[in-house]
Amino acid sequence: MTETAKVIDGGNRGCGELLLQLRSEARHLPGGSVLRLIATDPAAPDDLPRWCAMTGHSFLSASLAPDGRPAFDIGVRANNDTRSTA
Repeated sequence: MTETAKVIDGGNRGCGELLLQLRSEARHLPGGSVLRLIATDPAAPDDLPRWCAMTGHSFLSASLAPDGRPAFDIGVRANNDTRSTA
């Protein structure tokens, strides 16, 4: 698996805020990078795969961070650049 390029600790934020932050962070990473989002929002397991499908990124996996919180790995789309909208 590709090494994680960026870890985002979403804390207690809701999915709307988390998705905005993911979009912002993904814009600055090359395609193929992996973003790891740590998020406790109960909607995250459903919302993140859907967001990935809509934006062309890849939902890679769901697991637990070392502290036991849910963690989600997202693959940044291959044609990612700073002009993208997702």
